[in-house]
Amino acid sequence: CLVDSYHFWLEKEPLESLEKAIGWIKHVHLADTEGRVAPSLSGKADYLPFFRVLKNGGYDGLMSFEGTAMADFASSAPKVLAFIKKQWSEA
Repeated sequence: CLVDSYHFWLEKEPLESLEKAIGWIKHVHLADTEGRVAPSLSGKADYLPFFRVLKNGGYDGLMSFEGTAMADFASSAPKVLAFIKKQWSEA
């Protein structure tokens, strides 16, 4: 199964739903709800609770980010990756 942060938050799913499904999660998609941009680009997303559930559940699979508004991928991608790594380490 795949969990997508954008749709998870858009549907206002409780974190308990993620906790219950953690054993089936094989991939994670990340995007801010505000504007469906890559993580951190909206300036409003907090991945810590989402990541905390994944980490506590033992998730160690792949993640990918998606989103619009990355006019300059070469300069935006390193910032997005740094944000994801920081949020994951703090979760």
